[in-house]
Amino acid sequence: MTGLIEFRDDEAGYLAWLAAHPEGYVINIARSHNATHARVHHASCRTVSGQIPVGSAWTGPYVKVCAEDLAELEQWAIEILGQPISPCGTCRPASGGGQPTSTKQTERAA
Repeated sequence: MTGLIEFRDDEAGYLAWLAAHPEGYVINIARSHNATHARVHHASCRTVSGQIPVGSAWTGPYVKVCAEDLAELEQWAIEILGQPISPCGTCRPASGGGQPTSTKQTERAA
């Protein structure tokens, strides 16, 4: 998983990554890596790249795990967290097989 990067307390780095990877993906997850409220987003999703309220931080209580490849983030979630991460309800990223939170069933019947 060489394309993954995690941003903790690094606003400038995170914003630079978003600018350089507009087609990438972001897992927004608690610093403890508790997956309960974690979500997978398109890098362009307003919920992880829009205007942040004054006094807040993108990489504060939640960290961002970023990659250009959605499958790589899905693999990270399974290996590190032991479970897939739900897609954002706003931007709804989906893996190639139409299964947003799983790398299984990526082929469709012909």
